[in-house]
Amino acid sequence: IENAAQLARQAAPWSAADAADLREAAIVLLDRVEDGSGHPAVDEALARVESSYEAHKVGLLAATADGRIDIGEADERLQKASELRRALQQIAKAARGLAHPAGAAGQGSA
Repeated sequence: IENAAQLARQAAPWSAADAADLREAAIVLLDRVEDGSGHPAVDEALARVESSYEAHKVGLLAATADGRIDIGEADERLQKASELRRALQQIAKAARGLAHPAGAAGQGSA
C-alpha cells in the first residue's frame, strides 16, 4: 500500500482536473482497503480509478494534440498514471484474496 500511496502523491504535480480526480480515486481506494470496507466498496472504488484513469488518458491525448504539452511529457505522465492504476488493481486483487482466501468456502470437497 505504501508504494501505491507514494505513486498517488506523485500524481499531485500533474496538471488538469482529470489527474486530480485520478489521485483522489486512488486515495479513496486505498482508504477502502485499509479500513476493511469489504469487497463491494473496494470494487466500487476500483471502478472509479478505472474511469478516472481513462479520463486522464483522454485529457493527456487532447493536451498533446492541442500542443499544450509535448509528447514526451504526455508519455511520462501516462506512464506514471498507468503504474498507479496497475498498483491499485493489484492492491484491490490482494484485498479480495484476503477477504475470500482460496479454498475457503465450497472448494476442495466433492
